[in-house]
Amino acid sequence: MKTTTRPNAPGRGKGNPLDTIERSFDETARELAQAVQTLMTTLPDQVAGDHTATADPAEKPGNRAARRARTKAQRLALAEIERRNRAQLLPHYLTAGLIGFAFVIREAAQNAAGIAALLTGLGVLGTSALGYWIARHRRQLLDGWQLWTGLLGMAAAAWMTLAVAIGVNWGSLALAMIGDFSLGARWWRHHQHDLRAASEPEPAAETVEPVEIDDATIAKFPKLWADFVGKTGYCLPGSALIAGERFDHGVEYVLRLAPGKQSLADVHAVLGKIATALGIPAVRLLAEPYTETNDEGEEIEQPGLVKFTVILAQPIKGAAFFTDPALLPGGFVPIGPYVDGRGTATYRLFNASRMLNGLVVGSPGTGKSRLLEIIGLCAMWTGVIKVIHIDGQNGESCPLLWDNTEHYGRDEADLALARLQEIQRYRETNKPAHLRGKFRPTRDYPGVLVIMDESHLNITKENKEGWKSLFREANKIGIGCLCADQDPSVQTWHDTALRSFLKSGNGIGLRVEDATCSRIAASGPDAFDLNTLPRKPGVGYVMKPDHPEARQAVYQGLWAPDQDDAYPLDETTGERSRDRTIPDNVVLIEEWFARARGRAAELDAGSEAAKLSVTQPRPAAGDAGAGGAASALMTRPRAFGSAGGVRPVPGSRAPLPPTIGMPPAPPAPAQPTAEPVAAEAVNESLRLVLGAIASGLDQPGRIADTIGCTARHAGTLLGKLREMGLIDREGNGKAVRYFLTEEGRRAA
Repeated sequence: MKTTTRPNAPGRGKGNPLDTIERSFDETARELAQAVQTLMTTLPDQVAGDHTATADPAEKPGNRAARRARTKAQRLALAEIERRNRAQLLPHYLTAGLIGFAFVIREAAQNAAGIAALLTGLGVLGTSALGYWIARHRRQLLDGWQLWTGLLGMAAAAWMTLAVAIGVNWGSLALAMIGDFSLGARWWRHHQHDLRAASEPEPAAETVEPVEIDDATIAKFPKLWADFVGKTGYCLPGSALIAGERFDHGVEYVLRLAPGKQSLADVHAVLGKIATALGIPAVRLLAEPYTETNDEGEEIEQPGLVKFTVILAQPIKGAAFFTDPALLPGGFVPIGPYVDGRGTATYRLFNASRMLNGLVVGSPGTGKSRLLEIIGLCAMWTGVIKVIHIDGQNGESCPLLWDNTEHYGRDEADLALARLQEIQRYRETNKPAHLRGKFRPTRDYPGVLVIMDESHLNITKENKEGWKSLFREANKIGIGCLCADQDPSVQTWHDTALRSFLKSGNGIGLRVEDATCSRIAASGPDAFDLNTLPRKPGVGYVMKPDHPEARQAVYQGLWAPDQDDAYPLDETTGERSRDRTIPDNVVLIEEWFARARGRAAELDAGSEAAKLSVTQPRPAAGDAGAGGAASALMTRPRAFGSAGGVRPVPGSRAPLPPTIGMPPAPPAPAQPTAEPVAAEAVNESLRLVLGAIASGLDQPGRIADTIGCTARHAGTLLGKLREMGLIDREGNGKAVRYFLTEEGRRAA
């Protein structure tokens, strides 16, 4: 029988990479076999014997077990490495699968490569479209990824058509690798590992060795209590200190109160007097609720008893540095160790059903702003929580939050409220079905954390009802609010209920200097006098602990130093020190925020569209008298640049609100024409800013670089120009854009 040699098919000639690789493997295998044979002939017989096929019969069972354990550990380690990188390797898996699939189809259809290529491309495109539809239908596709998904499907179909038509050669492989890394870049940015270097050692706080506590010391304080605290005529008559138990740095007692006459709030109110009686500083005395576990395993508070701790030696010496922005399981942010060294105080961002609110109060210099920055940084670091900052002092309170998040100033607080209300309305009707009745922030449905500082400047009598409604109702759809101020009194917050809605999630109190308004609550276990806290930045009191191991007690806050801390200014010369004053392995908070920006979450497309549809604050319900209720029903105001309502957002599925029939408004009275701005009022610095905007620069950072000043100073100049009516702006945060008004164009 005569046979003929089939000519090489296209893609299977000399330059085919698969043939090249196969020949290379064969040559390498032959060379390796020859080298092994040469080596074996030079070795002694007992060494050259084959010990790989079976285990040595003389090997001890313990050694064999150890060898099997090592082998299993290696397999588990490799499996763990693959598991941790599975999301990062997915683009490579997809590319390898397409290459193999194209090679198989090419080999199976040698005589009809053109038709096979066309059918393969159509099949891949149809499969991609079907997968896209299923993912959208089940709401498993990330909002904002529609374009990326479409490009992926078209690129895969085009490459498969080409590879089946011409074969898997070096050219088609190069195109596959280009597509792999080009389309995979966004995937890897979304599924990135922790950015911290594994080699960075974490600085540990210097701890104090446990103190020796004998029985005489334990018996000392109950006697002093009986003589100078519990005796008739003293601060807590009828009370007694009993059942002392030692721990590493002190003694924990049970304080028995006089029934019907005393409570935990009374103990907090007289801690200063108790300190003089026991001879221990008040900061080393802790009074906490006393709980017992019943037969069902539930923690039951005993109101007639108090857990009273006497700290004999401070467990932490020096600063407790902030070292890690990651969350604890359950959405907890560690904020510092308790002053007795037993456990860590936390702030909880979310639980299984909602985002949580929070209240922080403290006088200037107590570390309030840095605490807000640490909580905001940890929220950004999760990659699934969007942080929005509202500052009544326009960035002066928390400059790092202002510079690294979407922010609103004092004059924009009502705009921020209106936008948050619009996000709330959208989410209430568009919450994914699998999150009904529960909540966990994800990339496609991120949580929203609103951090408000100097709240008394943002929450007013006119808008307090809107904020109260947001605090009370928006948690279940993923919006939590953390508000801070210097004064915990009701006069500052305008409403007891408003403050209670915040404190129901988290409550943290730092020292308040004014003793007349330093009580965080009038009664109950939260009635702690913040004026009794030491004058030390970062020391605070946890009013509302939610962590299973948390306590309602005083803590020492973590210290996250900044550039000014590391390189302080010399008061005499005004120059910054060149010598670092903190350990080299402590990461400065500016660096943490720089790293967190690459991980920060963005709103889902629907919530973003709802937010951007509001470009001006709505009138408060009480502003227009009888028409106030109608004003609350106004449709969304027009966005900048839109012709008739909501500005379209690409890929958005946000439904438009129903149009409510309203009687036509009477024509507004004619306003007098504004007088032109005098040329003398525009100084040289303002002229430079006007010239930069006129040349096409519309962002504060670019304007600052052009005129040679800091971004903050540029922001001040831009604010002055807005007040003069020469410029206006659209957007907020990183999306802000400035432009000249008609008057500004004449002045420029």
